[in-house]
Amino acid sequence: MNYWLTLQWPPGDCTSVWLQSRFRRYAHEVNVGDIVVVYVAATRPGYTEEDGTTHPEMTGGPAGVTCYGRVIEPFGQSGNEPFTYEDGTVRHWQWAASLEPVAHGFIPYREVCRILNRSLYRIGGGSGLMRITQEQFREIQGLL
Repeated sequence: MNYWLTLQWPPGDCTSVWLQSRFRRYAHEVNVGDIVVVYVAATRPGYTEEDGTTHPEMTGGPAGVTCYGRVIEPFGQSGNEPFTYEDGTVRHWQWAASLEPVAHGFIPYREVCRILNRSLYRIGGGSGLMRITQEQFREIQGLL
């Protein structure tokens, strides 16, 4: 079993983990039964969908771990179209895996950084998904 931390928005979603198309290689490392800890960001940049629907920047996210779940369905294509963000970057959240929520709670950003011994800036090389150790997971589990 592997343990992962994912960086997400929207708040409260502990039912899936997402990857951009350019990080597809990580999809093969995440297996059914693995544990995924969900960190919800404080902000999310604004973006425009392929059909022209716009979504303004969002603030007010909790900036902390809110839950963890067990992977119950492996990564597959999500059917999402690419998004164009306010800074001009295009991101295609093409891959999604289903999670079964196990526990909810809250661990603030600074505490998460202490447990991981690092900041959350560009986790997983910018993929938003990184492997964590069993010891790190156990500490998070004990605090949720």
